[in-house]
Amino acid sequence: DAPDTRTHRVTLSKEQERIFWDFHNSVKSRGLGKKKFEYETPEELIEMMRPQFEYSVQHRFRHPDDLQLGGYTSRDFRTFYVALMILCGIHERLCYPFIERGYPIPESSLVMVRPRRVWLTRLAQIAGLSNDICSKIIGHLTMEPSPTKTSGMAVHPFVPLDKAGLELAVAPQFVLSANPDDNILRALSYRDQALFSAANTQKEKILRTKIKAANSRFNLPDPINLPDRTTDIDLIVEDSASSTLVLAELKWIRKPLKPKERAQRNADVEKGVRQINLIRAYAREHPDFLKNSRRLTRDITSY
Repeated sequence: DAPDTRTHRVTLSKEQERIFWDFHNSVKSRGLGKKKFEYETPEELIEMMRPQFEYSVQHRFRHPDDLQLGGYTSRDFRTFYVALMILCGIHERLCYPFIERGYPIPESSLVMVRPRRVWLTRLAQIAGLSNDICSKIIGHLTMEPSPTKTSGMAVHPFVPLDKAGLELAVAPQFVLSANPDDNILRALSYRDQALFSAANTQKEKILRTKIKAANSRFNLPDPINLPDRTTDIDLIVEDSASSTLVLAELKWIRKPLKPKERAQRNADVEKGVRQINLIRAYAREHPDFLKNSRRLTRDITSY
């Protein structure tokens, strides 16, 4: 059964419901009256939930599997996030059925609190990834204890409860409803601008590949710096059949989360406009520079 793509709740078959409720009842009997419960998630339940969360995550990811994200790929991150969603999804379903007469919600269990080493070991086991890769991903998804860098638990779901970050809390609802594909890039931009810029550089190659696949008659020369070094041209598209030439500046603008970020994003757009003006001015004064650099076979003015 496929999950409802509008929510994070999944539909279980009758047999799956039976397995889950058997587990739920065993946990409820231990947690009743304590407002908290502890349990070990059965492997059978993990594997039962895996296909549904894999389906859900697959439909949220737009970036290619080989996109490098600072020591791991987008495929690694997707595998890791499926494992995290499995744990959060099972925990969320365990808490939700307590909303029934005679069984109050286990308030202390609504947030999952575990030592970092436990998160690391368990997620690496479920995802089938190395501890090193999972450690890097958890690090990128851990909120920094600074009011100037706070971005919210959708972007940084792991919240440190001590100065050393050895105890991490996760609220399942944020993990299950977030857009992980975009959020990991946002997290990288906050933590390491160089990594974020490197990921954006990869996007340019991916975009050119997609354009070429969509229309094979286009000529897509490599990007080039202007000879005067004032800026570069990110995208050149030549369509000889219609005598059309496109010179474009590429910008990936992150949606602002805070008011001060809006000004920064506007500045990115304004920078792109300035770069386009520089390119246009140089091309008008030197219409043969792309031909001289062997990007094109004729002057710009001939299109």
